[in-house]
Amino acid sequence: MMKKNINELSLIVDLAYEVGIEHILAKNVGLILKKVDEEQRLFSCNDRAVPKEVIEHIEKAKSKAKSYNIPLNVSPLELKPVPICIALPVESCYFTWDGYVSPCDSLAHLDLSLIHI
Repeated sequence: MMKKNINELSLIVDLAYEVGIEHILAKNVGLILKKVDEEQRLFSCNDRAVPKEVIEHIEKAKSKAKSYNIPLNVSPLELKPVPICIALPVESCYFTWDGYVSPCDSLAHLDLSLIHI
């Protein structure tokens, strides 16, 4: 979830319903590689106030997901420890903001051209 696409979260729920997705995991920008990534994150350690419109978009998406009977897990909007990755890389996939697909959000940002087999 990013500032520039949080308003599309409920549309993702519609799309998931239309194509038969069984579970949605909406994550915050977690890996900051560029200044633009920092500018697009929904919250940071320095600015703990979450804008009201962000909360409204999330609540709208949760309501829609509930009506479709699709579990929607949204990453917390505050910092707190997480003991284990809640994604199941064998049963799920991760889409980056620019359309890249990966089995895991941690792998989605690797430069695979550097791997030689």
